[in-house]
Amino acid sequence: MKKALALTSALILAGCASNPADNWQQYVTPKPDGLYSVDARGDSEDSAKQTALLIARAACTDSGGPLSVTKETTSYDGPQGVVKTMDSIFKASATLYAHNTGRSVGWYEDDHYKTSLEFRCQ
Repeated sequence: MKKALALTSALILAGCASNPADNWQQYVTPKPDGLYSVDARGDSEDSAKQTALLIARAACTDSGGPLSVTKETTSYDGPQGVVKTMDSIFKASATLYAHNTGRSVGWYEDDHYKTSLEFRCQ
């Protein structure tokens, strides 16, 4: 139980330390006519979209205006077919390994979804 609690605490702290909304300037690109754009990646369509919205909201909060999304697209650019199945199996194996050993497979990335937002802070 203590090990699980320590692992959960470490994950929460790691998540807080790498919150893209804290450094939104790194992710947001100004465009003409008061527009901005941001691209975010995630391991699911929803995760990518939520990350993009989190960054856009942080930018608008700092600029003092409410977020107004003008364009949104999400795409999948990960493996296809048999390779996609193998990727899913590897992800499950990596997750099981991490759970059983307390060590992560840090080099494995599965952020295959990308959401692009165009927005303004009005």
